[in-house]
Amino acid sequence: MIIFNFYRLFEDVDTLKETFYKTKIIPLKVIKLGDKKLKLFAIIVFENKHYSCYFLCSEKWYYYDDSSVPKIKFVGDHIDLLKHKPLPTKNGTLYFYNKI
Repeated sequence: MIIFNFYRLFEDVDTLKETFYKTKIIPLKVIKLGDKKLKLFAIIVFENKHYSCYFLCSEKWYYYDDSSVPKIKFVGDHIDLLKHKPLPTKNGTLYFYNKI
């Protein structure tokens, strides 16, 4: 398993103001490291001072948010995931890959 952590929030040392990084991260469906292949299976996102997550189940993506009803929403395939809000490309903080 490999986990990428991207800190979205930082504090300016001069002004002490909190700012968000706007760098987009495109989470690939599968990555290759040497002779190993890893598949994306979860993304933690941060939006409006709240964490939620995307997770893969039976090759389909779902979104979990404990502050909404219903708590789990169907997203679809990998392309649907990249367009779903909150955007995993903009709001993702942790990207989880598992060896396949």
